[in-house]
Amino acid sequence: KPMNCPCHVQIFNHGLRSYRELPLRMAEFGACHRNEPSGALHGLMRVRHFVQDDAHI
Repeated sequence: KPMNCPCHVQIFNHGLRSYRELPLRMAEFGACHRNEPSGALHGLMRVRHFVQDDAHI
């Protein structure tokens, strides 16, 4: 899913990059929250809070 990752943009812009350093691989763990209506949550399949690992290559 395409999304805006400001922390990764700052890391990438920190120094001059050469094409030899590419691909640049980064990963992060982030907490995701959902505010869903009552009854929309189904046990462990749809929860309000979870930790998602994102990898950017």
